[in-house]
Amino acid sequence: MESLGSTGTRAGSEASAGHKRQSSLKPLLRLAALRGDAEHVLRYLQLGGDVEARDQQGRTLHMLAASKGHLDLCRLISEHALEVQRLAVEKADDSSVALDGLWSNERNGEAEESSQTRATDSTQNPSPDGAEFESEFFATWEEEVATEAPLEDPSLRSTIKIVQEVISKHVIVDNDEDWNDLAKLLPSHAEISLVQELNHSSTHGLFEALVHRAQMEGNFNPLDLEVISREIEGDERGDVLRQLTVLMGQIDAVPEDDDEWLPPLHLKQESEPASDSDVGELEQFMQDLASMTNDPYFHFAKIAQSSVLLDRTGEERMGLLLDLSLKDAYRAIAESPYAVASIAGLATDFERGRVSVGQISHISHISSEDDERASDLLDVSDDADDGPGPARPVSGLNLSDMLESARCGCFAFQENPDNQGLARDALAAVSALELTSSTVKRFDKEFRAAGCTSVLLRRAVQRLSRLELEMFHANVRLAVHVADSHAWSTLPRMDRIQECLIGLLKAIDRFDYARGNKFSTYAMWWLKQSVGRAIGDTARVIRLPIHVMEKVNKVSKAVRVLREDSFDDVRVEDIAKVCDLSVGDVAKLLNLSHDAVSWDQQDETADLVLATPDTFQPPEEVTDGYLRRRAIDDCLSALGSREAEVIRHRFGLIDGNDKTLEEVGQIFGVTRERIRQIESKALRLMRHPSRRLRELVNGKPEADDAAEQ
Repeated sequence: MESLGSTGTRAGSEASAGHKRQSSLKPLLRLAALRGDAEHVLRYLQLGGDVEARDQQGRTLHMLAASKGHLDLCRLISEHALEVQRLAVEKADDSSVALDGLWSNERNGEAEESSQTRATDSTQNPSPDGAEFESEFFATWEEEVATEAPLEDPSLRSTIKIVQEVISKHVIVDNDEDWNDLAKLLPSHAEISLVQELNHSSTHGLFEALVHRAQMEGNFNPLDLEVISREIEGDERGDVLRQLTVLMGQIDAVPEDDDEWLPPLHLKQESEPASDSDVGELEQFMQDLASMTNDPYFHFAKIAQSSVLLDRTGEERMGLLLDLSLKDAYRAIAESPYAVASIAGLATDFERGRVSVGQISHISHISSEDDERASDLLDVSDDADDGPGPARPVSGLNLSDMLESARCGCFAFQENPDNQGLARDALAAVSALELTSSTVKRFDKEFRAAGCTSVLLRRAVQRLSRLELEMFHANVRLAVHVADSHAWSTLPRMDRIQECLIGLLKAIDRFDYARGNKFSTYAMWWLKQSVGRAIGDTARVIRLPIHVMEKVNKVSKAVRVLREDSFDDVRVEDIAKVCDLSVGDVAKLLNLSHDAVSWDQQDETADLVLATPDTFQPPEEVTDGYLRRRAIDDCLSALGSREAEVIRHRFGLIDGNDKTLEEVGQIFGVTRERIRQIESKALRLMRHPSRRLRELVNGKPEADDAAEQ
């Protein structure tokens, strides 16, 4: 029979062994400790979790919280550990008292039995000296070997000191940051609240009715959005209103401010309601908006945070790798049997103006013939420039001749592929083009479409894409900085960032490290050019060319230099002198400096325009007045000069004011009666021609006048 003491000892040994096998720390719990989430950590500990649980690197919850500086969480973990130890000690004391009582009773009974059998056992089986004491109670014990202190060894001390210094210099690499990606898998509080409110019957009915009206009629009432927002989060101007507005734009619905004819939202629609699948998809879209999983800026911000700008050495290394990849691509293009057709197609596109010199080659200067062709076929504001940097001459050849030379060289090599001299000539002709990476990718796409895939070219393109992506990520913050520096424009921030990123891609495509330029300086030119062009294209109602906008900005800067508040306070000659432009050009630019004003724009300018009286006569009145004056002049031409002047003054044909006989007599120095006589005589002479004026005065034609006579 097994004794109670041996059983307790075995249980203690098993517990000790189980204590050595500590539980592992779950990834989500480790993430909570790193983020300082005291609620989740304490919930785990209160449910009986092991406070000494460790991750794969042997770190406990206390270590993880301390590594991130969460002191409050460390204090809570320590207090919980002390409480667990205190409860364990109290439980152990109670158990030891009970075991001591049971052990003493059993020991007294065994002592009586042993006293009766000790004499018999000792006579029958005498134990030899030095024999080991065999007992199951001591089966799991190990013999303790006394250790001696090591002797003083200076060499060992110095070695230990060196090792300790090396260990102290070691920097722990925190690999737990990658676990932050798990946060997007966890639903946020806003998303959970939105799901709960959308599942409510009344809110779900309003949401379904809103979606149905937006899909069927293509419009919505902004007041309905406020009602649903108030039902969900109790705020008419909260985040839900913004999310609903984005949702309406997603299904191409426009707001209708005039809500007089729009009926209110009802839970039941007479027509066929929106399908459950559509409503479910839109609800999921709303949930993604609440958790920002479909927010483009949220993901872009993560890329921008990890962006580290390359130094001069890193840029030179990247430029060298890009140059080597381009050389491999040139060799693959020269050896490809489809190179002749691809180069011919590129030359045709260049001749027709579909691509510019900067898009094809790194060569910055071309001959005058190509300059004229580019100015005729391409827009003035095209991005044909290759950016700053010293130009490399083309030895008198234009790009068209170089493309033709490369085509002929590749054709000759394809006719005789065993000739190494022709192979070198073809490679030299293709390399002389200094093709950009975008042109190389175009050739690779055409080769694969023709079924002539080149392994060497494919590998070179993959290396180019990988290196360009690395340079792109390294300069994302630079693009954001340039976009934020143009915050004065009306262009939205995300649009400005997008234009800067497009300019960054162009800079990466056309950068040539052999010129000795720093890439960040070279890219800055492209970033400013790209965002400046976008602002110029969208800032005005009537678009102006880029070069005209640059001159307008130059004139505006000159006005600021002259310390004037507006264009009206400075003379045109002074502006022309500062800008180094002609007076006529400055006058035209001043007329273009003001943007067009819409009639629908309800502001002070529109009110002023509407309140200003229109002093111009309609064209019909101007024509009638001209014809009337000409007919009157024809009638007065039959009179003498004195009679004609009297009639003009008497009937107000000069200034529009009729004069009395006395006033006309004073003008001519005669009596009132004499003026009356002259007027009567003149009217008798004009009586016959007056029939031609009746159509203008009374609206009766001449035929009616003849009938009356």
